[in-house]
Amino acid sequence: MPDVYMIAESANEVELSRLLQLVLGCAVNCERKRCYIEHIRSMEESVQHILMNAIQELMNQEYQMIKERHPELEDQLKHALEELNHTIKVKDEIENHCHELDRQIAVLQNDNLDLIQEVTCLNERIQQYERAKNAEEASYICFNNLQQQRIQSQQDEISELEISTFDRFKSLMNEIKLLRKANKNLRIISFDDGNIKCSNDCIDDRSIHLDVVQTNSQDQFTVSLEDLKNLNSPADVRKHLIHSLQEENHSEQILLLEADYQQLKDQNNQLTNDLWMANQKILELNATLKDTTTLVDNSTEVADLKKSLNYAMSQYEQESIRMQSQINELQQKLEMTEQQLTEKDALLMKKAEEIDALEKYYLQYLEKAKMIIRQMDPHSSHSFINRKVQSLQQQLNEKNRRLCELEKKNMRKYKLPVMIEGND
Repeated sequence: MPDVYMIAESANEVELSRLLQLVLGCAVNCERKRCYIEHIRSMEESVQHILMNAIQELMNQEYQMIKERHPELEDQLKHALEELNHTIKVKDEIENHCHELDRQIAVLQNDNLDLIQEVTCLNERIQQYERAKNAEEASYICFNNLQQQRIQSQQDEISELEISTFDRFKSLMNEIKLLRKANKNLRIISFDDGNIKCSNDCIDDRSIHLDVVQTNSQDQFTVSLEDLKNLNSPADVRKHLIHSLQEENHSEQILLLEADYQQLKDQNNQLTNDLWMANQKILELNATLKDTTTLVDNSTEVADLKKSLNYAMSQYEQESIRMQSQINELQQKLEMTEQQLTEKDALLMKKAEEIDALEKYYLQYLEKAKMIIRQMDPHSSHSFINRKVQSLQQQLNEKNRRLCELEKKNMRKYKLPVMIEGND
């Protein structure tokens, strides 16, 4: 059985668990077991909520007390956080500045390459002018330089024309392929048109035959109707009905054949229009083929353009080698900037470590403050105030005891002379 007195006085966990087991054991065979369990759970949740609120209030009180007693810790933490945010902003600014510098370096490198090329050309010209012995040779050198400039400009134009003609040649070849496919399709359409013409001729013959049959049947039907006027026997009536049914059947077939004939006639007209359009496209394609053949005949020009293209490719390879060397230089500069960034990261790590140390110091200070608050709590048996009060109480009791003893001594001293005077 649980000790209710211990539960009420000190809320012993062991006795509380025993009481809970007893309650649950009593409720095993109870019909309202679930209600009891839910009620117990709600009570536990309410107790936990109350405990959490009490702990939160104590923490807030301790924080306010520490804040009142030592406001410099919060200021230090705020200052450290501000420094950390400032360093992070500085790091981001440095990274953005590095990217901007990289872009500017690339632009300056391109400008530098152009300037180097111009300077080399000018130096070569100056050297040629210096080497010249007379005015005629100098004028010849100047004329030669001008010719080289013109040749270079013409080569650039030729390379551009070569690229444009090559692209044009590719586009024309693609158009030729498409036109050949269209020509094949048009030939198939013309073949189908011939078949349709043959079928139309057959249908025309059939329609003429049907017209002849229709006229003959109408003549026969008119004769049979005149004969039916004079018929009075049942056999004649049957024959009349049979003839009338045959006439209706023939008329329906004639109508269907006329509708088919009209539809085929419309299809024939449409196919003739398509054939005419196809012939026009074939003529256009033949004209374009003639133009392309004239371009292909100029193969010598294409060969010259290929030669100039190879020359331009060799120059491009040389330029790419030079650009690779410049890229290596830029890579070295980037490595230097990355090293600077790593140094900044190291400084940030140091700042973070300092902040962690301050947080640890703050937690230690909180623990000390909690311990001091516990010692200052008058309700605690181990508090400093309680021990101080007990020591003062003991001192007071000791003083009272001494005062009593002194009073007794004084009383004795006072009683002796009184007794002596009475005896006298």
